[in-house]
Amino acid sequence: MKVICEPIKQSQLNRFAAFLTEEIFARATDKNAVTYGACADVNGAMEAVGVIQFMKPDTEKKGSIDNLRLNWLYVDEGFRRCKVGKTLLEFAIKTASDYNAFGITFSLYEYMLYDSKLSDVISFFESLGFEKKQSSDSVFYLNGRQVFDDEDFYIDEDSISRGIISFSKLTPDMLSQASDEFSKINSDFYVRIMLRADRELSFLYEKGTAVRGALITEKCGDTYYVRELFADSEVAARDLGRVFLLGLKKKMLYSDSLVIRDVPKISSCMEEFIQGEHLQQEIKLTYTFR
Repeated sequence: MKVICEPIKQSQLNRFAAFLTEEIFARATDKNAVTYGACADVNGAMEAVGVIQFMKPDTEKKGSIDNLRLNWLYVDEGFRRCKVGKTLLEFAIKTASDYNAFGITFSLYEYMLYDSKLSDVISFFESLGFEKKQSSDSVFYLNGRQVFDDEDFYIDEDSISRGIISFSKLTPDMLSQASDEFSKINSDFYVRIMLRADRELSFLYEKGTAVRGALITEKCGDTYYVRELFADSEVAARDLGRVFLLGLKKKMLYSDSLVIRDVPKISSCMEEFIQGEHLQQEIKLTYTFR
């Protein structure tokens, strides 16, 4: 079967939308993201059968020490074991070399290994020369079962400071003010985060007319991600975490998960209210050129 890999233009994204999560779909417009689609000849017509997306290294200068980072690889179930994934991944490896990267890296976390399907994924990567290594990085992971079955999951609502409002209840003026405030910290804040925020599980903390902080959550598929936490004090961070957990327990399904990367304040806040080990180690699959 002949498989052709071509860059996906913005106008073509809907053709491949069934193979993309909301997060990957949105990230396809990022200037550093490279998204390619695989098409195969099926009964004389070229059909979309897979997608790969990766992030270019921070620098494309010769001698870069960065790896190209793989975000997403998906093949239509009807075309798996037909070398579509192999074609896409080999293309990514060649592209990484063209960018003078040291290699290409794909990250997994321990909780993902509970899924038996992923053992095949890891074997597939390793068959193409990727090496599996455990890194020192970790994420906070929580699934719906833990939220509902953990008797220690208790938060006293009366202990939470007033002035925390979910994005779903903010007026357009309040949302605009918050966005302006956060854009001082991150110029891409509104486009990259605010537009994709889960309105019910993202919160603004105000005191008078001053913004004390915010917690921004995004949902992709059946997984919630805490994307950003801004707070002017430890107390503000704790209160935002408490309100978020209360909202999460009301909205989360058994099949849902929560993942937090690089947000130490909110992770430590959650560990305070949820007993047990919830930090998961990162596992990197890396293909190295030199």
